[in-house]
Amino acid sequence: MSQQKHWENVYATKTPNEVSWTQEIPKTSLEFIRSIENYRSKSIIDVGAGDSNLVDFLLDDGCKNITVLDISGQAIERAKKRLGQKADKVKWVVSDILDFEPSENFDIWHDRAAFHFLTDKNDISKYASLVNRHVVANLIIGTFSTDGPKKCSGLEITQYDEPKMKSAFLGFEAISCRTENHQTPFGTTQNFLFCSFGKRVFSITSERLQIRNMKTSDLEDFIVYRSNPEIVKYQGFGIMDREKAQNFIEQQTSKNFGNAGEWVQYAIENRETGRLIGDCAIKLDAFDTRVAEIGITVSHLHQKNGYARETLNAIVDFLFSLPDFHRIVELVDTRNEASIKMLEACGFHREGHFVQSYFDDGNWTDEYQYAMTRADRRKP
Repeated sequence: MSQQKHWENVYATKTPNEVSWTQEIPKTSLEFIRSIENYRSKSIIDVGAGDSNLVDFLLDDGCKNITVLDISGQAIERAKKRLGQKADKVKWVVSDILDFEPSENFDIWHDRAAFHFLTDKNDISKYASLVNRHVVANLIIGTFSTDGPKKCSGLEITQYDEPKMKSAFLGFEAISCRTENHQTPFGTTQNFLFCSFGKRVFSITSERLQIRNMKTSDLEDFIVYRSNPEIVKYQGFGIMDREKAQNFIEQQTSKNFGNAGEWVQYAIENRETGRLIGDCAIKLDAFDTRVAEIGITVSHLHQKNGYARETLNAIVDFLFSLPDFHRIVELVDTRNEASIKMLEACGFHREGHFVQSYFDDGNWTDEYQYAMTRADRRKP
């Protein structure tokens, strides 16, 4: 039976008092939402809402931009019938969350029901990327904790503790997490984990540098070195003219940290001058966001000042500050002696030699793979 048929059957055959997730008052969800400044004026989506009473309370609070999503049309119809004319004030969406393609972004994303039903790594990653792209400010997630049930409505679920929850949403910073017992309508107890997050503003600061999202005002400094053949000769892509550089920067400004499998390029800014002196890139692994690949480019005008090494150490410190983060990888052209020396000096280990692994300037070229684990970073 498909997921949708399963849930249509549940809502067609069972009353609210016959399902475990029913809450007369969704107290914790309301507390988290009401703690957000000016929440009444925010766009709010309740994902996997079923026929939850949360929308009733939000309407009574005066919230005016509410979307309710569920995979079951039966659940949506029950909620609309309960609300009566108030239902006209809500946007209703019948969709599997993995098929959802929002036409708008949301200030607040709430989910007490859908996320923990995702058990496949690819599905979890897809959900996190969806949230990362379409949530502007706040994320509120409730799941069964590691002390909670292992199934719900006969379906397998994924249990979460606080570190695991935080590592699932690296594009956000946790504001508050708590566990609580939910009393079901039929007298059993289920332990939940709730976490409230704020959107991460990407910024890494070191002694002399700030690593931040790229801006259109970076263009002039960016062209200076990205049009230099000597700077790009070990990187597997060609020089950029103004049009290519402008398009590239525009693409990067719309990207957010936290999307699995996506390269994001960041500016390296000199804190004293406020000018761009290079760029770096981070790509979280498509299958496990506890692993990342990185790359660093410093302008020829600013080399031999230790900026590349300072950038590398700052990125390493940032990534290993993330919950449960495990491993950093960098691929380097075997001819790039300066980068090899820097990686080894910073504690990276050479793990492999890829023979003729990429095509560059008319030739197949070798690469070394260097890596560092969290345990490596702890070593003196």
